[in-house]
Order: sequence, then structure tokens, then C-alpha cells
Amino acid sequence: MAAFLIDLDGTILRAGTDDLLPGALDALKKIKADGHWLGITTQRGYNFPPLHRYHIVQSERLLRTIEEQIGSRFDAVLWDVPSPRVVVNDSGAVAINLATDEGLTVARVVAAVDPVVLVGQCKIGEVERPRS
Repeated sequence: MAAFLIDLDGTILRAGTDDLLPGALDALKKIKADGHWLGITTQRGYNFPPLHRYHIVQSERLLRTIEEQIGSRFDAVLWDVPSPRVVVNDSGAVAINLATDEGLTVARVVAAVDPVVLVGQCKIGEVERPRS
């Protein structure tokens, strides 16, 4: 089992909107179907202007709708997480850096947890594995 911590805007949703990016739902379904932990991070929150209470409620409803569509709940949702995000981990970590609005896909999910697919399917810089 792997732990996926995925940003909401620009990877699942088109940045600045509530519109799903192509492939995002399938990628989230794949993560949960394979038994992985799934957490969402977002800069949306109480401390990020111009977002306010109404927008938080709207975003919470949107996340519940996505959970219904993927048939599973998120394991965690972290609000008010600023960018850039720096993740520090011991060996075994994988980073998938997507261009804004590129969208998460099933192929990238598979590549993140399968080193053979990682080498065969991803361009250099798309997925970074720790150096031995």
C-alpha cells in the first residue's frame, strides 16, 4: 500500500474552478481500488483570501460529490496548505510533478507504485524516485 497525497487545484480540478480535469476521477478510483491511502491537500481554506466561509462549504460539498463518484471516502483532507509544498521523506518516496491543469491520470498512478512502468512510461522529470 502506498500513501497518495494529492493537491486539489490543478491536478484533480482545473485551477481556480470546480471543474474536474480529464482522467482525474479514474485516477482517484484506481488509487482507492488498489487499496492505497488517499489524502487531498488544498490551499482553499479559511486563511486564503478571497475564499470565505461560503466557498469552504461549497468546496466541502464538491469533495463529498467526488467521493460519491469514486465510491470511496478520502482518508484525509488538509485545508489551508500553502504552496510551494516541500515533502521530506525517507527512502521510498515518489514525487509526481504535474504542470498546472495537466491532470492526474491512471498511467501516472500506476507508474508511481510500479518501478517497471515508471521507467517505461514516464518522461524524465515527471516522476522522481529517491537515489540509492
